Amino acid sequence: MIQKDASLETFIPFWLNQLTSKVNARLAEKLGEIGISIPQWRVLSILHSFGSMSIGKVSELAVINQSTLSRVIDQLERTDLVSRTPLPENKRVIEVSLTELGEDTFAQVYPVASELHFFMEKQLTEIEREAFFSISHKLILALQIQKKV
Repeated sequence: MIQKDASLETFIPFWLNQLTSKVNARLAEKLGEIGISIPQWRVLSILHSFGSMSIGKVSELAVINQSTLSRVIDQLERTDLVSRTPLPENKRVIEVSLTELGEDTFAQVYPVASELHFFMEKQLTEIEREAFFSISHKLILALQIQKKV
């Protein structure tokens, strides 16, 4: 039962959801203009930043469940932005890589995402940015530890 005096003003999950929803809406609008979805953007940016990796690792970093991610990778593969290759030592593990066209597309899309990042960054002082990253990392780590317990 929800308490009558429960306040969303200090409820962390509420504010995280508000922020994420607004960022995703703005990003989806901008990316949609160039034909890329947010999940596709996540995959492209992860592969660009970290290089080829297993679908499981992409799923973990992109925070997308594997069945949804498989559909996203299918879309990217159909447009020749990524390729899938079974690992020689374990053919059940599929590695995903950016193609040359995928790298070119990332280079085209990156300024769009960067614009939002820099806008948000300018809203915070250096101390606030450091606090934001520190608090975010602390909460992520705590949630990962709690999940394992």
